[in-house]
Amino acid sequence: MLFGQISMVLVLMGACLLTAGLIYTRRIVSALPGSSLSWNFMFCLILFFLSGYLLFTFEHYGLPATPITMLVSMVFFGGGFFVLVVTNLSFRTIEQVRQLAPLERENIQIKGMQRRIETILNTAAEGIITFDHKGMVESLNHAAERLFGYTTQEATAKSIQALIPLPPGPGQQQPRRTAEEATNTYIEVLKEQGADIIGIHKNGAAFPISITVGTTILEGAQIHTAVVSDISERKQAEENRKSALTELNQIFNSAADGMCLISTEFKIMRVNETYEKLFGLRNRILSGQLCHEVFPGPACHSDDCPLSRIKAGENRVEIECVKEHANGTPIPIIITATPFLGKDGSLIGIIEDYKDITDRKQLESRLHEISITDELTGLLNRRGFLTMAEKQLLAAHGGPKQIYLLYADLDNMKWINDTFGHKMGDQALIETTAILKNTFRNADVVGRLGGDEFVVLLSETSIQDRCQAIINRFEEAIRQRNAAPKNKEFTLQISVGISQYNPTTPCSLEDLLNRADARMYACKHSRKHQSPAVVPEGNPLPGDAAVDCRLAITANAAAVRSKN
Repeated sequence: MLFGQISMVLVLMGACLLTAGLIYTRRIVSALPGSSLSWNFMFCLILFFLSGYLLFTFEHYGLPATPITMLVSMVFFGGGFFVLVVTNLSFRTIEQVRQLAPLERENIQIKGMQRRIETILNTAAEGIITFDHKGMVESLNHAAERLFGYTTQEATAKSIQALIPLPPGPGQQQPRRTAEEATNTYIEVLKEQGADIIGIHKNGAAFPISITVGTTILEGAQIHTAVVSDISERKQAEENRKSALTELNQIFNSAADGMCLISTEFKIMRVNETYEKLFGLRNRILSGQLCHEVFPGPACHSDDCPLSRIKAGENRVEIECVKEHANGTPIPIIITATPFLGKDGSLIGIIEDYKDITDRKQLESRLHEISITDELTGLLNRRGFLTMAEKQLLAAHGGPKQIYLLYADLDNMKWINDTFGHKMGDQALIETTAILKNTFRNADVVGRLGGDEFVVLLSETSIQDRCQAIINRFEEAIRQRNAAPKNKEFTLQISVGISQYNPTTPCSLEDLLNRADARMYACKHSRKHQSPAVVPEGNPLPGDAAVDCRLAITANAAAVRSKN
C-alpha cells in the first residue's frame, strides 16, 4: 500500500512538472512570435503527456503498487522533470537573447560606424595619426602611411617624435618628469611652432609639414590626434615666389628710370630706388601718400593728369614737365604712364616711368648756345643777336624806354692780319670784345655780326643819360689797352655809329642796322682823312684813339637826335 501511494505521488509530481513546462512553453510562444508553430506543437505534446499522467493516476489510484507501476511512476516523474528543465532553460536562454539583442544591434551599429569612420579617414588627403598620453603611436591612416612610409603595425612601436621630431628651441630644454608631461609639452611646442615642423620618413628623409593637434578623452583615456599635410610643394612654390619677387625687386630697383606705381585713388603704391635717388626722397615713406601732394604740378586735378587720361581710356600717356628735387633743384623729366592691371584685367592704377632728361636739356641748351654764340669771342653771333634784338624791339612797343643800336667796327683789321698774322687778329677781336663788355651793362645785348663788326643794343629812356658814362668807360678801356707794354705792336681804334628805334615811328631791325652802319662808316671816313686808325709801334697816332671813339659816339648821338 505504501508503494502504491509513493507511485501516485511520483506521477502527480511529474504532472506538476509538466504543468510548469506548459507555462514556460506558453511564455516562450509569447516571447518568440516567429517560432510559435514549433512551440505550440511542443505545448500540445506536453499537454498530451499531462493527460496521460492524469489518466494513469486515475486508473491506478488505490491499487497496490507493482514493480512495473513503480518504474512507470519514476519514468513519469523523470519525464516531467526533463520537460521542466528543457522549457525553463529555453525560456531563460530566450530571455537572455532578448536582453542581449539591443546590445548586439548597438555593437553592430558601432562597428558599422567605425568602418565608415575608418573609410573616411583612410580616404582623407591629410595624414591622420593618433597617439596616447605617453606619445606612443596608436594608428595611422593610409595618407599618413604614405607620408611616413610606415604601416600602422610598424608605427605603433614608435614614439610620435620619431615621426615628427620637435624643432630646435626652448621646448626641448624644459624638464620632463613624466611621459604624459613630455607629451603635453611636445603638443604645446607643435602648436607654437606649427609653421616650422618637419616630418621624418622611414628612409630618413625630412620633409616640411603643417600639423594640427587635437586632444580628446576616449573610454577614460587621453587620445591625441595629429592631422598632417606634406607642404613640400607649397614650400617650393613659396620659395619660387620669393625668388621671383626678389628678382622683380632687383629689376624694379635697378631700372635706369625712376618708377612709381599709383592707384586709381591717386595714392602712391610703390616707388623704386632710382625714383628715390632722382628726387632725393630716400628714407621717406611715400606709400599711401597722394601723388599730387608729394609732387604737385600744373597737370594735377586737370584733364592732362596721366592717371585721369589712362582712366579715360588711353593706353599710353607721355608728357614732358619739370619736377623739383627735395633740395629745390628743378629736374626736367619725361613721364610715361601705362595702365597697371590686375589678374582679372581691371585697372588697379598706373605705372609711371620718370626719365631724367637733364643731360639732354643741357645738351640742347648747349647746342642752342653754340648756334647763337660766336665761338671766338663768346658774344652772340649774328643769328643770336638778331633773335635777341627782335625780342627787345617787340618788348619796346608801348614802353617808356627807347632802343639804341650801336654799330662798332675794328679799324684796319685786314692790316693787322696781314702784318701780325691771324692769331694776332683774333687777339684784337677778343680785346675789342672785352672793351665792349666792360663798357656796356649785362642788360645790353652785345654781339659780333662777323669779321670785325660788332653791335650793341641798348634800352634807354634817353641816350643823354648814359652818353658820358659810356664815353668815359669806352675811352678808359681803350686807353688802358693801348698803354699796356705788352700791346706795343699796334693800337686799337674803333669806329662807331648809332641809330635809334622809336616805338612811335617803328622801323625794322634791318633798317636800324643799316642806319647805324652808315653812320659808323661816316665816322671811319672822317678819321681816315686825319690819320690811320691803327698804326704799328713807334708810329703812334697824333692823339688818343679813344678820343676819336668819344667824338664818334658824341657825334652819332647828336645825329640820332637830329635825324630820328
